[in-house]
Amino acid sequence: MDGRAADGRFADPVAARLLRVAERPSVDLVRAGTPPHGRRERTVYESVRACAEVVVPRTVAIDEALRARPTG
Repeated sequence: MDGRAADGRFADPVAARLLRVAERPSVDLVRAGTPPHGRRERTVYESVRACAEVVVPRTVAIDEALRARPTG
């Protein structure tokens, strides 16, 4: 998530503003590192956490590859 998974290499301050109101609590729990206890809530939590663990490094790798590419 923004600033956590790739400290200093990834930031997306706009992403939180694009979330639907119903999506924000799940993202906030993951960002706080506070897993809920209920099975349904924990499933949503783990889904959001796992998505971030894939998307953030992928975004960093793509951004770095684009920056390293010669321009001209």
